[in-house]
Parts: sequence; structure tokens; C-alpha cells
Amino acid sequence: MGSFVRHGVWEAMSARPMTLKKLASRYRGNAGHLHAGLRLLYELGWVEWDEADRYGVVAGAGLARQLLNDLEELAQLPVAQALATEQSAQSECLLRWLDRCNASWPGVEPRVASLLDGALLAPLLAYLPRLGSDILAQTQPSDISVAALHALHTLFIQRGWGHIEAAGFQLTPSGRGLLADSDALGTVLSYTPMLRHMDDLLFGDAQAFFGQGEPEHELHLNRTVNVTASGMQHQSHFAELDTLILRIFDHPPLATQPRYIADMGCGDGSLLQRIYELIKTRSARGQALAEYPLTLIGVDDNALSLEATAKTLAGLPYLLVRGSIGDPQQLIADLAAAGIEDSENILHVRAFLDHERPFRPIEDKKAAQRREGLEYTGVYVARDGSDLQPAQAVQGLVEHLRRWRMAVSRFGLLLLEGHCLRPNTVKRLGNTTESAHFDAVKAFSGQQLVEASVFLMAAAEVGLFPEPGLSRTFPERLNFTRLSLHRLLPQFYTIRHPVRADLSRLKYLNQMCEPSAMRISTAEIKRRVCDDPQQQMVLEFGGQIAAVLYTQRIDSVEALRSIDYAEVGRLCQAEGRYVQLLGLFVAPEMHGRGFSDALLDLMLVYGSLLDGVEAIVGVTRCAHYSLYQAECSLDQYIELCDEQGQLLDPMLHFHTSHGAVIREVLPGFRPGDTDNEGAGVLIEYRLRSEQQTVVETAGPQAVATDTKLVVNQLEPILRNAVIE
Repeated sequence: MGSFVRHGVWEAMSARPMTLKKLASRYRGNAGHLHAGLRLLYELGWVEWDEADRYGVVAGAGLARQLLNDLEELAQLPVAQALATEQSAQSECLLRWLDRCNASWPGVEPRVASLLDGALLAPLLAYLPRLGSDILAQTQPSDISVAALHALHTLFIQRGWGHIEAAGFQLTPSGRGLLADSDALGTVLSYTPMLRHMDDLLFGDAQAFFGQGEPEHELHLNRTVNVTASGMQHQSHFAELDTLILRIFDHPPLATQPRYIADMGCGDGSLLQRIYELIKTRSARGQALAEYPLTLIGVDDNALSLEATAKTLAGLPYLLVRGSIGDPQQLIADLAAAGIEDSENILHVRAFLDHERPFRPIEDKKAAQRREGLEYTGVYVARDGSDLQPAQAVQGLVEHLRRWRMAVSRFGLLLLEGHCLRPNTVKRLGNTTESAHFDAVKAFSGQQLVEASVFLMAAAEVGLFPEPGLSRTFPERLNFTRLSLHRLLPQFYTIRHPVRADLSRLKYLNQMCEPSAMRISTAEIKRRVCDDPQQQMVLEFGGQIAAVLYTQRIDSVEALRSIDYAEVGRLCQAEGRYVQLLGLFVAPEMHGRGFSDALLDLMLVYGSLLDGVEAIVGVTRCAHYSLYQAECSLDQYIELCDEQGQLLDPMLHFHTSHGAVIREVLPGFRPGDTDNEGAGVLIEYRLRSEQQTVVETAGPQAVATDTKLVVNQLEPILRNAVIE
């Protein structure tokens, strides 16, 4: 914001909204970095962003001028020296800023004061825990001057983080929690070298700043602080990874388990060490390591990281290889040269690395062009500071994952990855998420975060699919996804979003899979594919579309009770809270291959990754009600179970086997479906841990059976029309 004010950008946007292209041209700015900055200011509520892709100032230029003129000195302040010394230039600077903060930033409005709080307090709160948990309670600490300690006490008392007792200063529970969680601040603070050069990023020679040197000579990032802070922050996510590791190594036969675990971007080797100790102490494989040894493979393009990994893994069976995430085939060749020629026995793992890969020129430019019809909201910055189009960034991700698809064995890829959120979502969530600053520093540093749903579909497009039931999203109980965990397994088919060129094949599937009275119109197929492609999935096998799954987002489940299936398109809402399943069709010649399961499994994960989605719902048909029509009502039929306790109807069982709950009968939903008396059956898939039911049931309901895949023999019974 200060850089925008100094260069006149803020004043210009205050006068009238301007496009990114216009701003970059008029002020000779780097369009990519300008884009990242504008998105951040939009998410924080300082900038407006209209449908014409123009940016304007919300509060006017005057408010931004309340940023203090000497803010630059704070950005350059070495916190450790400023705290420890008496009557030095650094200590005087820190005390001056603490006095302003303790005086509630005189003459500054609350919105600006909040930014100043962050600039001052973030580095302080991140540094204090390094001095010991009781540092502020000491009367004469060696690492903090008396004047600085007094100012910090005042600050903590004013904020409710501390209080004075008979024994002296003590932290309150909120103060203790604040310092205990301050490691999270380190991730962003590790980018301080880059943020100190914001003028260069926005208006200077950005490429010179990032340089072309070795990874261990990074100028924009304190890698040690970054790795330490990230490791502390992600411990809970690694705990979820443990579950997947044990699933692989705690089940016989041991002879068919992986012989190697390779961690690309191994850092200091902590993750490999954790995995080995987990397997050794808590799995069946761990009891037989002498007979079935396990070798750890650490891979990194940073020589210092490999040195640290060697120390961490000392005493364990390991191999270290220098390699880049962008070249998996070279990795396989290097491993073969090192004596590991059976790469099919490697389990690959990695954490938070794919978005850090170097961007490579696009190989399939036509595929990138086709993506321009899809809505991607990430901001991507080329090394020279120019704006990289989202379609190109996503195509680059697809090509990157395709290279890894060729290297991944039958054991798959265990992958933890970070994601950006849609700007509107970040703005709506406010302080509920740290995505505003997380997405910004990643974009400024040229990293390529994509939305969680986009990453999943990029993997599916190259034939890598999440193992059903094992994917995890973080945060776990909120309806947005910053981090995801998958075990991606290679398959013989691919799934992607449809494009206009697919319409003729989709019309054919509609004709072949549905009776004439039940078919959807050509206009409706076109609407789904052309207007809402990212809610549709097509499965390709042998170079041809073999199956399709149609969905849409809706804002009200209640509306399904007063509409019939021919009109459901009217309910489509781009930001709807529910994903509605509309239809699943498999080509007759492709029966028995499990394609219905594959599409539904992927959609259940995909839906859980979409911002703002609470549940997946649908109105399905019963397959065999006509055989029981004389004996019971449809309300009674949907509760009938066989001797194993599974729902009697194959269609309903298909859904409950994937985790659905049967809710109620909707009379009149399909007037032409005489086999079901013109009715449909409302189903619901819950997407988040311990999620409450979102569908208020108006009638009787059946319980869900245990989640498992339906055997292929059921697929012909489904008649390839799971929903419609």
C-alpha cells in the first residue's frame, strides 16, 4: 500500500477505477506483482474489483496516507538487537514504535491501525518464544532491555495478554496461547527479505532480485525460518498422513509392500524419519524389517538440505539424491545409477512442494487455450514480474503431473499440498483464514498455488486419482480448503471437465442411456457444458468419452420439493451451498469397468474441496420399485433391507455404499417415471467431519450402510442413469 501511494497508483485508482493492464502501462509496473498486490488489497477490503476487471480504491487516498512515513524503518528493524540493547539506534526505534502502539496509534483510523499492529507485532510475537516461555515474567532478562521489557508489559496488559500479580507480571491464558501459536507467523515472516523490496517487485527489476543462482543462495526468503515454521505449523497434518502410511504398511502380505519411500523435497529429513519410526513401532512391517527392509530416499535440489537430511537419518537405511521436482524421469535414472533399478517398488511422498516447482514453458498450447473457458482465480507471476495467465499456469500443472504419472508406481503418491482460495472467499472469511497473506507471499515469490478442486482435477486429467475415503481437507470442519491430503493412485482412464467439442458425444450418450421420455434436452446439455463446465466431469478411456457425470450448484434443497427434473436448471447458482447430482451415464459398451464408481468417488472429493459447499444432494430413481409396487408404498420401499442389512434397491444401495443417506420421497419430481409413480428419492452426502445434517427431512428416512464400492455386476442394473 505504501508503494502504491509513493508511485501515485493509489491516487489514480481513487480518481477512477483502472484495469491491471492500464496500471502496469501507465506506471511502468510489473503486471504480475501488481496483480498479486491488488488481489491482496481487494481481499482486505481496501480495493474494489468490478466485473470489467477494473480496480478502484474503497476508502479514498486519504486513508492510505495515514500509514506512517517512517514505516520503512520498521520493516528494516532487527528485532533481536532492538530488544536486547540499551540506548542504541535500534532500541530507540523499537521503543518509539511500541509507544505509538500503546497509545493506540494517535490520529490513525482503526483499519489502518490494524495494519500497523501487524507490521510491529508479528516479528515481535514470533521472536519472543525463542527466548523462553517465561521471558516476560523475568525481572531482569538477559535478552531484553529494561525499557523494552516495560514497554512489552504495557502492551500485553492493554491487549489482555498479561496482568500484574503479587509475584509480578504473568501471562493470561490468551497471552500464553498467542505465544505458543506464534510459530505460524514465521511462515510469512520468512519472506521478509522479499517484502522489504516491494518497490522493486512492483516497479523495478524483479528478475534481478530473485536471481538465477543456486537454491541455497535464495535472496527473497529465509529458508531456515521457513522450514522450521512450516514444520511446526503442519504437525497436525502429518498426523493425518500417519493414517495413510499405516494403511499401507500394517496390512499383509508384507512381500507386496513398498521397498522404498522417496521424499521429493526432503528438507532436513524430518518427514522421512517420522515415517520410518511410525512404520517401525506401529505397523506389521516394522516387526519384520530384517526380512523385509525398507530404504528411505531423500531427494532435494538443495545441497544444504541433503546434508541436514544425512544427519537426521543417521543410523537408518537411506539414500540421498540431488534432484528436482520438475524432472521425475531424471530422478528415476539417477536412482537406477545408484542401484535402485526397481522403481516400481517406490512409494513417493511429498509435502507442500508442487506449487514451488519452477514454471516450465507450456508444451501443449492448444490445451492451454481450451482452458481459457474455465474459471481459475489464482494469480501467477512469471520470473520477470509479468502476469502469467491462469490457464497457462494450470496447463503447466497438468503437464507437471503427467510427467509424475509416468514415474509413480502402483503404490501411488502420498501428497500434502497447499492451495489458494478464491478472492471472494478470502474477503468473506476475513480473519477466519490466513489465506490473504499466505496467497500473497506465494504469488509475489512466483509460486503457483491453485484451488484445491483445480489441483484434484489436474491430477485426474492425467490418470491420478485419490484413493476413495482417504482424502483429508484442512481446515476439517469449515467449508473451504487451504490444504489437502491425498493418496493418488494411477488408473487406466482419465477424467476432465468437458468442452464444447464434446457435445456430439454427450448427446449420443444421452440417447443411448435413457428412454426417450426421460432424456434431457440438447439445450440443457449445452447449458451444462458451455455455461458451467467445472461442475461436469467426463471420463475418457481408449481416447473416447466413456461416461459423464452432470452436476450443478444450488442454494436451496427445499426448492427441489417444488420442482420437477425438467426444470432443475433454473435452480443453478454459481456460488450455491449444495452440489446437486443431475445425471451419470456410461456408454453401453463400457459396462462392468467401474466407471460409475470412479466418477461418483471423484465428485465426492471434488465437492468437498469447493469453497462454500455444505453437502452434495441428488434426487435419484429406484431401480426395482415396480416389482414391489403392489406390496408397499414407495416410502416403505426405500427402507427395505436384505438379510445383510443393505438396502434392497440396487440404485439406493449404490448411493449408500458410497456414503449417502436416504432422506425422503419427493412426489412428482419425475412425472414421466411411471415405474416410480412419478417420484424421486432425495439423497444427501455429508462432506466434512462431524458435519450436521443439512437436509431437513420431511418424511421417513433410511440409514446409510457402510461405505464400500459396488461390485461391477450391479452396473448394468443401474442402467447408466444413477440420477436421472
